[in-house]
Amino acid sequence: HVVFASDAGNFAGMLTAMLSLTRHLSHPANMSIHLVVNKEDLALAAEVSECFSREMAWEMLPQVVLHEFRELPFPLNFYMPPLTFYWTRVFLHEYLPEVPRAL
Repeated sequence: HVVFASDAGNFAGMLTAMLSLTRHLSHPANMSIHLVVNKEDLALAAEVSECFSREMAWEMLPQVVLHEFRELPFPLNFYMPPLTFYWTRVFLHEYLPEVPRAL
């Protein structure tokens, strides 16, 4: 399981990383890619996922799963997006409760 957390401003880089990662795996179908994005970016993230599938055009692609970014349980007045996404790794267990390990 590989997790990316981003806002729409970084979707081009996220797509590039997804493509590079997949091209360098011997068994890409054994991996899942999780995208954690803001609610307002979910539709665009779905388009990024579709673009990823078209670009790879392989039969056995990693599964791409979209997750809505959850508000942090404490105020971070000094953090502004996209810095709030850095906290996603602290709360990965809430996004992926059944997954024992994720990158």
